[in-house]
Amino acid sequence: MASDWRWLLDREDTPWYPTMRLFRQQELGEWDEVITRMTAGLREKVAEGADGASVIPRLTRIGDELKQVDEILTRIEQDLRQCDDETDGAVKERLDQSLQQTKTAQAVYRS
Repeated sequence: MASDWRWLLDREDTPWYPTMRLFRQQELGEWDEVITRMTAGLREKVAEGADGASVIPRLTRIGDELKQVDEILTRIEQDLRQCDDETDGAVKERLDQSLQQTKTAQAVYRS
């Protein structure tokens, strides 16, 4: 079975998509070797970064920021639990809205 003409033969790149790398099966149905090469390629990209700079400091910073967001969410949730029935309903509602907005932002940031 031959590949589509756009992917050419016996090469890992294609002139149609210059930033794409092709990972081909050496034998039909043999995916283990393909997955091994893809894993190695991804590790290389993570180690060097897409722009050639190390991405490790950026990932570390993002991890630190996510920890800070988690701490803020924990404090907001604790504050909400401490609100009793006598607490101004508007204040509690604003805290609850802030919590939901922060959780939504956190989910987007993590994705």
